[in-house]
Amino acid sequence: MRWFVPFVAFVVAVPGVAHASDRPAPHAVGESLANGVVALALGLPAVLLLLGLYALKARRRSDRRPAPARPSRRWLRERATKELAELTAMLPPDPDAPGGDYATRAHEAATRLSDVVGPDPDGEADPMLDLVGVILLARQGMTVLAEGTERPRPPCYVNPLHPPATREREIGGRGPRPVCTECAEAPPAAFITLFLRTPDHRHHFAIPGRWQSTGFGTEGRDLPIEVLESLDSGGGPVPEEGVEGVEGSGP
Repeated sequence: MRWFVPFVAFVVAVPGVAHASDRPAPHAVGESLANGVVALALGLPAVLLLLGLYALKARRRSDRRPAPARPSRRWLRERATKELAELTAMLPPDPDAPGGDYATRAHEAATRLSDVVGPDPDGEADPMLDLVGVILLARQGMTVLAEGTERPRPPCYVNPLHPPATREREIGGRGPRPVCTECAEAPPAAFITLFLRTPDHRHHFAIPGRWQSTGFGTEGRDLPIEVLESLDSGGGPVPEEGVEGVEGSGP
């Protein structure tokens, strides 16, 4: 019975609970419901906008996760497919739009590279680096379109999957090379762990072929054109410079 007294007090104190005469008229209820529906309809776009912004921020947080130094075949293929599809969706109908010329070339080069690799690349170095190239070209194409620039910033020489270069850093006898902020500020012990490596543990610039000769576009040349030329020539030229001192690629 201890609950009965508070219950009675609640019923007496709250209007409309114990007295039917105090309840709102039917037309007032209908009007309140109508107002509620209107408020909900007006508030729904705002709610959807907030949800969209939250999803966008979550995706950006996900994209800012450190790129792997030894990415798996599955990670590279999934990322390449996703980013190439995003660039395809962004391409403007007018190639003369700001950034349109470079983005179109980047899209062509990335698409051809993706076709060369195929849907299920093996664990060899060449197809793995080609998928890195697909990702980089797609990102560069999207960047020039988003920023309305003619050319993108050079990629990070340490790992082209990193954000674009912001500074330069000495790379073990190879001279100063463009690197991202993380690589520029990394202490020596951490710096040597950031280099992109192939499945057989070699640095990416130790693999003869198009990516060694182009440096993934860090030499200041037009990367889409170089990639397309290398595809037309069956792989591109191999530079004469050696790859000695690879393990000593720290500053």
